[in-house]
Amino acid sequence: MAEQAARHIERPYFVLLDLARFLAAACVVLFHYEHFFWQSPDPNRLPDPAVLPFAAVLTPIYLHGGLAVQGFWALSGFVLAHAYLADPKARARFWPARIARLWPLHLITMVAAGALQAAYAARQGHDFVDPQFGWISLPRQILLMQIWWQPEYYDYNTPTWSLSVEVACYLAFWLALPALRKAPLLAPALLAGGMFLFVRADVVVSLLPIGGMVFFAGVALYGAALRAQARPRAMLAVLLAGTALAVLAIRLGLVRTVGSNGGVALAFAWLVAAELALVTPPPWLRRWFRTLGDATYGIYLWHIPIQLVLVLALGDSAAAHVLYRQPAFFAGYLVLVLGAGLASHRWIERPAQRAVLRAFAR
Repeated sequence: MAEQAARHIERPYFVLLDLARFLAAACVVLFHYEHFFWQSPDPNRLPDPAVLPFAAVLTPIYLHGGLAVQGFWALSGFVLAHAYLADPKARARFWPARIARLWPLHLITMVAAGALQAAYAARQGHDFVDPQFGWISLPRQILLMQIWWQPEYYDYNTPTWSLSVEVACYLAFWLALPALRKAPLLAPALLAGGMFLFVRADVVVSLLPIGGMVFFAGVALYGAALRAQARPRAMLAVLLAGTALAVLAIRLGLVRTVGSNGGVALAFAWLVAAELALVTPPPWLRRWFRTLGDATYGIYLWHIPIQLVLVLALGDSAAAHVLYRQPAFFAGYLVLVLGAGLASHRWIERPAQRAVLRAFAR
């Protein structure tokens, strides 16, 4: 019992991390707003961020919001470590919980996006943004293995490529659980370091090593938080030193291919430090943060189908592009995506999770 307690932070949930995953989803949605102006698989048709709404403020997100995906992977590693490292039955209950969490909404949005993609191609004569591979890729899409063999594989519901990376990380986490439970800081740090070497050397042309590096950095951060939860000031001191070393490495030109991912991981580390040591939001704010965090998965998976519905209704004409630049349309689209995320969590995700877990319990 003492060993289990030593591997678990006594906290029902992490409110700032709930907010962080919502903000990460919002960054991805904003990053993909350019799709309204880029309705073609031609990569040379990327729009100038200056034509997008509120460009003066949002241009950094329009350009780099895709890095928020790495934040999801780091967050996932941290949260899974919190959920499973102290549980002796973790390996038995891991996959039922992951299937219940990911697959019901994935399958629903995959069908919706596939049907809408087909309707768009029939009307416009080309695919919406990313090439579609149809029935050939369907088995891999269903299993969320679409990016395991190809470095770029974005058909059906585009954001699910990142879930494919995450499922690979889940498999590695599940296999490594005995070692992670014995050495919750050292073991994931070694795994993250190994993935770093793969990325740095360009040994594998794939997003999987990047995902593994960031994911296991999140697991290692949980291991560090276990040791630091009684000494949060020590954790802050370590992070200050780590930040200084990162800045020095950048100035010396030592950080290249993994610089952006390392920056995301470092920002996430600061967020965890704030959660443990600095910030305790009031109860009403915690409720809001948790509600927004619950909406994240739905926001992430529904925003492409919503885009498809809108472009099917409004088209790719010059007049439609003028409309897409209007702040009112922009705000309405974001409200629609947020509403879909909230409704999805309440009426699809939660009931589906309960049904799937009941089925596994029989």
